[in-house]
This record gives sequence, C-alpha cells and structure tokens, in this order.
Amino acid sequence: MEKFSEIVYTRPDAKAAETSARQYLEHLKQAKSYEEMKRLFTEHVKENEMWSGMQTVAISATLLIQGMNFMRKKCSFSMK
Repeated sequence: MEKFSEIVYTRPDAKAAETSARQYLEHLKQAKSYEEMKRLFTEHVKENEMWSGMQTVAISATLLIQGMNFMRKKCSFSMK
C-alpha cells in the first residue's frame, strides 16, 4: 500500500467526465437488452473507479489541512 504522502493527485477533467457521462446515458438509452445494459454499466463503473479514489485523497488532504490550520489557530490563541 502506498503512503498517503506518496499518492499523486491528478485534477479531474470535468469536461471529459461530463462528455463521458452523456455518452454513457445515450448508450444506455440505445441498449437493446438487459445484458447490454449490464455490460455498459460494468464498463462505466470500471472506468470511473479512479474518480472515487481521487475524491477520497482530495477530501482526506483537505480535512488534514483544515485540522492543522484549526489547531494552529487554537494554539496561537491560547498562548496570547
């Protein structure tokens, strides 16, 4: 497992994600069977697994930074 400090964050391409989602929905509308819809869904989930991981990294980093800033302010306030 990677160390948190070694995880590289890549900013998501929102425009590409939106285009991909629209294409996915269009393909679902055109699906002729349940099997085809299931295949499309499975492919879509696999393609978007990275986004979930990156979201977790971004949220964790943000919470860590906010917590550190809060404690810095609290400590500097109590020392005055």
